[in-house]
Amino acid sequence: MCLFEERRPGLDIQVISQKVAELTEELPEVIKAETILSDLEAWDSLAMVTFMVFASTELGVEVLGRDLRKAVTVSDLYKIVLGKTGRC
Repeated sequence: MCLFEERRPGLDIQVISQKVAELTEELPEVIKAETILSDLEAWDSLAMVTFMVFASTELGVEVLGRDLRKAVTVSDLYKIVLGKTGRC
């Protein structure tokens, strides 16, 4: 289990929340850690692929589709990305 104190420098849940807001065209203040991804109409396969590209190019981690399918909330996305950094 990832401890939030072990964050990768520059990576916090707000980075993930902002990207989800951008991908789903939601206001950033609407997207919280507890936001359920399936409740976002635009969180679809295109958004997931775009998130995977973001994770690879901007965060330097490889997130796979099977990883994203396990995520229920924005917090889950953060934990997946954090886990891929090798800090967990």
